[in-house]
Amino acid sequence: MVDCYCGERAVFDAGGPLCREHFKEWLRKEARKELSNYVSKSDVMAVAVSGGKDSTTLLDIANEWSRESGTEIFAICIDEGISGYRDETLKFIRGFCGSRIPLHIFSFAEEFGKTLDECLAMEGDARACTVCGTLRRYLLNKYSRQLGATCILFAHNLDDELQTLFMNLFAGNLPQISRKGELVGIIDHPQFVVRMKPLIHIPEKALATYALLNYEIPDVECPYLGESSRTAAREFINSLESRSPGSKSRLMGLYLDRILPALKPEAHRIHEDLKKCARCGEPSSKEVCKVCEFRELFKLV
Repeated sequence: MVDCYCGERAVFDAGGPLCREHFKEWLRKEARKELSNYVSKSDVMAVAVSGGKDSTTLLDIANEWSRESGTEIFAICIDEGISGYRDETLKFIRGFCGSRIPLHIFSFAEEFGKTLDECLAMEGDARACTVCGTLRRYLLNKYSRQLGATCILFAHNLDDELQTLFMNLFAGNLPQISRKGELVGIIDHPQFVVRMKPLIHIPEKALATYALLNYEIPDVECPYLGESSRTAAREFINSLESRSPGSKSRLMGLYLDRILPALKPEAHRIHEDLKKCARCGEPSSKEVCKVCEFRELFKLV
């Protein structure tokens, strides 16, 4: 890689080679721009953290921005109970937050009476990522709301968002496709906390580089990661980028600027059909929400 425009050795190419300091400045600027677009001083930000590279970077930048803007912030983490993985990341995120960022941790075991590992041991055919994602989103929304958050920040990057898009395209899941983008959720629904994604224009590789330069992230990986259809979507998208550099950014631009606006009427129609789950009272598109279906399947409390 050639040198940065300042003459220092470049560490990343973001439309041009950047040295360590100019790269960090570029990435922070990109994330802060999204925060400024969607978060106001009166908001209370909950940052969903896992102890991984993306959410740690988001929490760090959002905390810096909150101090300057006067916006309230706290971190929220879900302990799914994944042996050999979550313990390490929890230890890291506790140390990272320390006394400077309020951190709230909620667990599957306390809420549902079983860890994710215990649930999957009961039902071998269950898709780990589907179960985990459903229960985790439920807890993040429920407890962020109870803690007074007006928005939840998720660290989904450019690659994450494109992978989700293609997974839903392949599955023909129009409702899910219509609910993506930088700002997600039912804004005027009292039981939903709006979800925001300040990093969806930033490639995963850039965030990995930034984290490597700034933090000592635990070198652990979720053992269920390989079971996800996301792996196939990741390989497909990376092959497009390899053959035609810039494909990821162009696809995201097309999706956000042209496709998503055309799908918004479908999203609003779905939102109008929301009701309260007959069992837990949380928002649901069906009589019984997916979480309560899992409660029955896994004999959860």
